Amino acid sequence: MPKPSCAQANESDLEHADAVFSARQKLALGLLAALGVLLRLVEYVHYRPLWSDESILAAHLLSDPTPALFRAMPDIIVPPGYFLLLKLCVAVVGVTEYAVRLPSVIASIAALGLLCAVGKRLCAPAAAVVALLFLAVSEHSIYYAAEVRPYALDAAVVLGLLWLTLNVRLGLGKAASWRLAAFALAGAVAVWLSYPAAFCLAGIAATQVLLVARKRQWRRLAPLFAVYGVWGLSFVALY
Repeated sequence: MPKPSCAQANESDLEHADAVFSARQKLALGLLAALGVLLRLVEYVHYRPLWSDESILAAHLLSDPTPALFRAMPDIIVPPGYFLLLKLCVAVVGVTEYAVRLPSVIASIAALGLLCAVGKRLCAPAAAVVALLFLAVSEHSIYYAAEVRPYALDAAVVLGLLWLTLNVRLGLGKAASWRLAAFALAGAVAVWLSYPAAFCLAGIAATQVLLVARKRQWRRLAPLFAVYGVWGLSFVALY
C-alpha cells in the first residue's frame, strides 16, 4: 500500500521506517539534488558586490572584536553563531566576498539533503520528489545561497531540527541516551545560529508533549523535559 502524502501523515506514520523509493524516484531525487547544488554554486561564484545590509554586517565582522558580536547591535540583527561562522570562514579563506558568503552556500546545499531525509520520514516518495523540486529551483533559496545574511542557515537549521525530531520521535521512550543528548545539544546550539530556531523548538516541544499526553505515556515526559530544560537554559543565556 502506498504511503500517504505529507498532508496525510499522522502519528502512526511517524513511527514507520523510511518510505520505499523506486529506482526512478531515487534517480529523480539525485538529479534534483545535483541540479539544486549546481544552481547554488553558480549563484555563489557569480561575483556580485555586497549591498547595504551585507556591507553593514561585513563592517561589524571586520571591525568589532569577537566578544562584541555577542551583543545586540543597533543597525543589524544577526545571531551570534552566524557571526562566528563568518569569522571562521574569513580566518580560513581570507577577507573576500566568497569567504563571507561561504556559510550561506554550504547551508543552502545542506538543506537539500536534509529535505530529502525529512521527506523520507513524512512523505510518500512522489511527494518527497516534488518537495525537493520546489526547493532545488526556488529563486529565493538560490539567491540566499550567496547572501551574507543568515536566511539560508535558518532553513538548514530548521530542517535539521525537524529531522532530529523525527528520529527521536521514532524511538521515543527507547532512544539511547546519546541520541537524546544529541537532540538536546542540537537545540541548544540552534538558537545561537538561527533566531527562527526558537520558534521551531517551541513547536517541537508542544507537539511532542501533546502526542505523549494523547497516548498517556507519562513516563516519556521526563527525558523530554530534560531536553527542553537544556534548550531553555541556552535560550536564556542568549537573550
